[in-house]
Amino acid sequence: MDAIAIALDSRFKVSRIKLDAIDIALDSRFKVSRIKLDAIDIALDSRFKVSRIKLDAIDIALDSRFKVSRIKLDAIDIALDSRFKVSRIKLDAIDIALDSRFKVSRIKMDAIAIALDSRFKVSRIKLDAIDIALDSRFKVSRIKMDAIAIALDSRFKVSRIKLDAIDIALDSRFKVSRIKMVLNDSSH
Repeated sequence: MDAIAIALDSRFKVSRIKLDAIDIALDSRFKVSRIKLDAIDIALDSRFKVSRIKLDAIDIALDSRFKVSRIKLDAIDIALDSRFKVSRIKLDAIDIALDSRFKVSRIKMDAIAIALDSRFKVSRIKLDAIDIALDSRFKVSRIKMDAIAIALDSRFKVSRIKLDAIDIALDSRFKVSRIKMVLNDSSH
């Protein structure tokens, strides 16, 4: 995570993502001005009540249906659909099971190489403090990262998170059938 450079699909117009100073230009719908990462701390409310998302210097106005006013990076709270029944996601040692079609064998802590869908043209993702072990059976017991917790809130009514190329299968205990992450899922 010393210097993350992700070349996403042209519609997202993401040129580069850095750990200490991230500038992400998302789709105009999301009206994301600037995202700076200096110290990520994501705290979740056990009641799935996300009050606000702090990110140390982030002001993200998401789509009106999500009704997210501000996102700051110091304590991020993300609420997803209650049907996923995810209580907590911690990052200390990430175990993410990706879809076999993406052919991700393993993500290592010092130099993460994720081969995503070809249209995303992601060359390499380097992390300095992340160790991701992929389970071929899509059995993720827990996702920890030392300071990240994502809470799902039924108010947001998010049926699924698409990343347009990533399929993360969580532990069956969380009853997550499939989570696909996408930066822009409006018109699809």
